[in-house]
Amino acid sequence: MIVKVDWSAAEQALIDAGASKPCPDHFDILLRVDDKDAERHAYAIGTNMMKFANVRRGSRQEFMAEIAYAHANLDDVCFICRAANQEK
Repeated sequence: MIVKVDWSAAEQALIDAGASKPCPDHFDILLRVDDKDAERHAYAIGTNMMKFANVRRGSRQEFMAEIAYAHANLDDVCFICRAANQEK
């Protein structure tokens, strides 16, 4: 069964850039990837999303702030996986 997750535009920019990725075991949990180049690339992807993909998020600066906020609020480790490992 294929399940599609509707990520926000900011989250999708991070995924496309490689600055975040879904947990391998929990497809709907997004994790931070510590890669400054990928994070910068997410801003370029976000700019292109606004120009060419009809993504409207107010001003460019507001959308870039949304991408930064989304990335800053991701965990490095899935909270479900972390809880399961602590119980073992």
